[in-house]
Amino acid sequence: MLQIPKPPMPSKSSFRWALGICMIGGACIAAVLAVWVTEPLRNNLVRLLTDLLVFAASLSAFWRSFSETSESRGWRILGLAFLLVALDGLSTSLSAIGLFPLPKTTPPAALVLLCNTGLLALGLLAWPLSPSTGREKRRKTLDGLIFGASFFFIVWGLVVGKIFQGSAISVGARSYLLLFSFAYGVLLGIAVYLGAQAPERFRGPLGWMTAGALMACMGHLVWAALTMRGRWYSTHPWNHTTVIYAFCFLMSSWSSRSVEGPFRADPARSTHPLLELLLPYLPPLGALGVGAIELLRNQGDLDRVAGWIMLVLLVLLILRQFLALRDLQLFSQFLEQRVQERTRALEESQAVLMRNQRMNIVATLGAGLAHDFKNLLNIIRGMSGLVQTDYEEGRTPDPEDFKAIQSASVQAGEMASHLMDLGRELSSELRLFDLSEQVQEFQPLLKRLVPKNIDVLQEFEPVHLPVMADPLQVEQILVNLVSNARDAMPEGGTILIRTGLDLDPALQTPRARLEIQDDGMGMAPDVLKRIFEPFFSTKAPGHGTGLGLASVKTIVEAWAGQIEAHSELGRGTTFSLLIPLAAPEG
Repeated sequence: MLQIPKPPMPSKSSFRWALGICMIGGACIAAVLAVWVTEPLRNNLVRLLTDLLVFAASLSAFWRSFSETSESRGWRILGLAFLLVALDGLSTSLSAIGLFPLPKTTPPAALVLLCNTGLLALGLLAWPLSPSTGREKRRKTLDGLIFGASFFFIVWGLVVGKIFQGSAISVGARSYLLLFSFAYGVLLGIAVYLGAQAPERFRGPLGWMTAGALMACMGHLVWAALTMRGRWYSTHPWNHTTVIYAFCFLMSSWSSRSVEGPFRADPARSTHPLLELLLPYLPPLGALGVGAIELLRNQGDLDRVAGWIMLVLLVLLILRQFLALRDLQLFSQFLEQRVQERTRALEESQAVLMRNQRMNIVATLGAGLAHDFKNLLNIIRGMSGLVQTDYEEGRTPDPEDFKAIQSASVQAGEMASHLMDLGRELSSELRLFDLSEQVQEFQPLLKRLVPKNIDVLQEFEPVHLPVMADPLQVEQILVNLVSNARDAMPEGGTILIRTGLDLDPALQTPRARLEIQDDGMGMAPDVLKRIFEPFFSTKAPGHGTGLGLASVKTIVEAWAGQIEAHSELGRGTTFSLLIPLAAPEG
């Protein structure tokens, strides 16, 4: 499939050349034509040059839409807007010169103006700047309308109002003259708000568009004021300013920078958040100040037009506040939904963590019990061999052999049953049991986790310790803590398992206390602070997951209890589990 290569972006050198050629060429053409052309052409030369510049801006925008993928939609809309402005202006200019008569039926100038400025605004909003959603684009459009209305009110109160009321031309004609300024004021507001998030964008195409909108707005204001006073004529010096904003529109498509401006680490984050927050309120505050001055100057009277403008401004502000509150509500619902999703994800992750820990415990116990289980099988095999020999030789088997076989098979069955209980899924059902009795039952299995150079001792206070918990999770905690104590004593030592009551004066009821103490190498204070963090481990890679103590803390806190750790380098470590006592059943 044939692919058409995209035209390259204009470089800085090409941009400077274009700028210089346009300025020098325009000046030369204007100087030559001013001498040789006829009177009608000379009087409309500036208007014709403006229309040609806007037409060139249209072609440049279409050309740039092929070279900028992310900006292509905005440039196409801007190219269409410039084309409509150029065609409308060229038809008027050529008709004034006498080269092209206007058709008898032409669209209203106000409609053409609204279409042109509307397309320019859509082109700006289609650029890959801050508005990424329809709601954001509507809010930026409202910001532009508020800016235009505020700007228009300030101008009206300071200058235009008196000229408008004292003009001899019709009200419709006067309103039409001011419509140009208001339309470009709205366009200027949108451009300003789009650049508020990152002011460095004004160094590129957005800056040229903003300058063009500002010059167009100010130029049309002066043109309207002169026309309403009857001082405007086609060769008026102010008419030359139209070339400036047409030139700005042309240079926007020739800028060597991208629309989004220089690259930032986080494009979605505003570099000037305070400016972006306060900017929508600055124009209305200015309008409010001018309105207050006018009320004080006129002893409380405000002319009707200014009142209507303030009413429109108030409606726009209320509408924008409504959109902001709606966006805030939608964002709140979105955050609430995300929190629920994250909570479910965390619960599922916690369940997976517990299952993984259970499997790790099964693997740890399995490695420790493999040797003992093999010894029990050897006893069963040896005793059964002796019984078979006695039968073959006609002797009565020794009853002690049967007792040894039975004892070994019972012990093997208990080991297998215990491993199967540990390997099953975690139970969410808690039951009432005595903590000391549960630890004592699991004591023989814990001794098989440690080598012969480590002694496992126990101290149980003669008190009843009823707790509401999961016995299998108690065994999981014991395996984790005893395994950690074993790893902290590679040269051997003592592990003390102690249960009793915790009589804290700050609490009204006592708690059950389970302690696992070792005399190993201990931990430094900075390590002690992080031992309950998930995936934190001081063991070598491949020898620990860093999830054991995190799962222990999660289990104990699920019982409304707490876990404490005390350790000193060279003096060992003590883990204390404090579990609320449960009321006896019945």
